[in-house]
Amino acid sequence: FNQINHLKVDWGDNTSSINPEPLYPNLGLYEISHIYSKEDTYHIRLDANTSCGQSATQTSTIVFQTNTTPVANVECLTYNLLVTCK
Repeated sequence: FNQINHLKVDWGDNTSSINPEPLYPNLGLYEISHIYSKEDTYHIRLDANTSCGQSATQTSTIVFQTNTTPVANVECLTYNLLVTCK
């Protein structure tokens, strides 16, 4: 089974999450949340490496406006020989 052996999320606010615990270890499913301290525009970057030597990078920009809950969620899934992140 191709498993994620390194996962890093740069939240764009000078903080990051490195190698969080998977939501479902046997499926290689990760779900990571982050709460921001203020409304702003953030550039999120996710880097994943697998036990088979694959790597994937995914970026996204998120904008929080006044009266919104500043929470970001990242999901990452390893399935067979594919790495997909959203």
